[in-house]
Amino acid sequence: MQFEDIEVKPGRTLRLYYQKAFNGVHERLGAKEHAYAILFLHGVGGCALLWKKQMEFFNDRGYDVYAPDLYGHGDSLPLGEPKQHDFMFIELRQDVLALFDWIDPTACVIVSHSYGAAFSNYLCKERESQIIKMVEISGGHPRPLTTHCCSIYRLPVCCFNLCGDYLRRGFMVLAFSQPPPSDAAPAYNLTPAVFRYIMRGQVWACNVEYHASIKQTTLLIIGSGDSFVSLSEVREMEAVSLNVFNVCFVHVVIFRVQAIPGAKLVVFHGVGHMVMLEVPEQLNATILDFIRPVVIDEPRSQAGQIHTRIYTKLL
Repeated sequence: MQFEDIEVKPGRTLRLYYQKAFNGVHERLGAKEHAYAILFLHGVGGCALLWKKQMEFFNDRGYDVYAPDLYGHGDSLPLGEPKQHDFMFIELRQDVLALFDWIDPTACVIVSHSYGAAFSNYLCKERESQIIKMVEISGGHPRPLTTHCCSIYRLPVCCFNLCGDYLRRGFMVLAFSQPPPSDAAPAYNLTPAVFRYIMRGQVWACNVEYHASIKQTTLLIIGSGDSFVSLSEVREMEAVSLNVFNVCFVHVVIFRVQAIPGAKLVVFHGVGHMVMLEVPEQLNATILDFIRPVVIDEPRSQAGQIHTRIYTKLL
């Protein structure tokens, strides 16, 4: 996997991991149906390496794949002492937008996890014509982001520094429905101070109307054992389905979901918050079957919308 450090603005650099397909054509669809870029966005505490199995899987099938370390995570570290302002949502979303413009894909699918879903939703509005579909894993409800005045994240930084190891251990216990796999280290990869700043910086006045205006066909995924995001929160994303997608596994249940038009919700039973690490093969197959029908060289019906051929497939 290749990487490049991208300066999103003076003094602020993000690490971007990527791998381009050898010919840009999906090996299983033939020369007329081209692959496209897939951008993976992690959530709080994670890093690009969370998506290693997904990036390898989709690149092997002819897709260009990209995954950044968000600011303060992985190898995207602040040059000096971190400050609260640097981790406000409005700053982080500009980072993601700058990275997307650096990639500049003709057609892109965004796959996001947890807090990363907020950046995914933002990109779908800001770069509507370039994004075809969206997959959100444990993305939560369509309400405004806010931090309560009595939140524990209001405690001084020194308190978080003292209990940093306990924070990591607690996360690793709650994030998985079973003992963490051997490759679970990237699931929590940031300092206590940065963790506090990011949690306090989750302020964004989006709402149901904002999400309802997203045009991209969307697949929502959650594990039934998720300790951080409830099924009821995700099921708020309900609306009349515009582009139908059907998938069936023995261990998966599908619901009609709210707020984002054209969305479907897939629940993986017996799986926790870190779906990409607990059941990577099932997740990869579900995403592939969702995104594969798109044919990017057909005419656009309107901005951000592409005529699609939908294949109903029983796996």
